[in-house]
Amino acid sequence: MIQGKWILPGSPEFDTADNIMNTVFTEEINSYNDYLHKELDSMANHVIVLDTDTKNIAGYGRVTYDLENFVIDNFCVLKEYRGNFYGDFVVRMLVDKAIQCSADAIYCSVPSHLEGFLKSIGFKVLSDTKNKPQNLYIYDNYTMMCLYPADFTSRCHCH
Repeated sequence: MIQGKWILPGSPEFDTADNIMNTVFTEEINSYNDYLHKELDSMANHVIVLDTDTKNIAGYGRVTYDLENFVIDNFCVLKEYRGNFYGDFVVRMLVDKAIQCSADAIYCSVPSHLEGFLKSIGFKVLSDTKNKPQNLYIYDNYTMMCLYPADFTSRCHCH
C-alpha cells in the first residue's frame, strides 16, 4: 500500500525527502545541484509518498507558485520503488493541489524520457517556446510541458 502526505520544510520527513532528492538528482542522474532550487522550498507545497508496508518514504515532489505560474518540479522516486506507480501518485497529488489553488495551467520541465509518463496524466509538450511563460527556465536536454486542468486524466493508472 502507499500513502501520500503533505509535509513542511523543517519536518523530519522533509529531511528524509531532501536526502531522496540528493540521491536521485545528484548521485543517480548527475543533475546539477542548483536544479533543486532550495530557495523555493518555503513557497512550495511538498508531498511524500510512503510505502506503508516498510514505513519508508519512497518518493517526493513539490509544486510552487510564483504569483504567475504553478510549477511541478523535483519529483522523484527511489530506484527500488520505481515501477509501482509511486511517481504517478506523487504527480497526481501535486496536480490536484494546483487545481485546488485555481491553477489555469501547470508547468513542468522534464528530461525527455519522462515525457510519455507526463502525457499519460494529460501534460502536453510546449513545442513553441514563444508559448512558454517568460520566467520559466528550460534546462538543457529538458522539455517544457504544460497541463490545463480540463486535460487532467484524474484516474490513476495503478487502478
